Amino acid sequence: MRTALAGEVIYKSIEPNGEISYSWRPDPGASHIETINIDTLTVEQRRAVERFRREEIKAEQNADVNAAGLEDEWTQVDNEITHAQAELQKAEAALQTGRMPLPGERRGNRDGGSRLTQAYFDRLHDLELEVQRARLRLDSAYEARNALK
Repeated sequence: MRTALAGEVIYKSIEPNGEISYSWRPDPGASHIETINIDTLTVEQRRAVERFRREEIKAEQNADVNAAGLEDEWTQVDNEITHAQAELQKAEAALQTGRMPLPGERRGNRDGGSRLTQAYFDRLHDLELEVQRARLRLDSAYEARNALK
């Protein structure tokens, strides 16, 4: 356990709203800052200062871990958006080219004309479903990103 060293300084910052805080760094937003030399503190006060320092260090470490975790989440969400966009473009292109009937999807009529078979409409329906799934995936990825804001 690290103890407070002789000659160290603690900053007492008084905010404009009257709130008082103590830290190892002066608060730049404070309306008044006082310095307290560690040598003038009693043993109990030094212990309290050391306890406060440990808590402050732990809070900073937790903040760093949380920031790193949040950065990882942003990266994952951005990757998901990129993949979902590519999937949607691919599905839309497949639908566009899939509108042309394939061989065997037209049936001839007696009068020389033709009509589309049920296989054509089933295939087109499947392509439209793929576009819908891709849009839902992209919407979900955007919602996940918005939840991180």
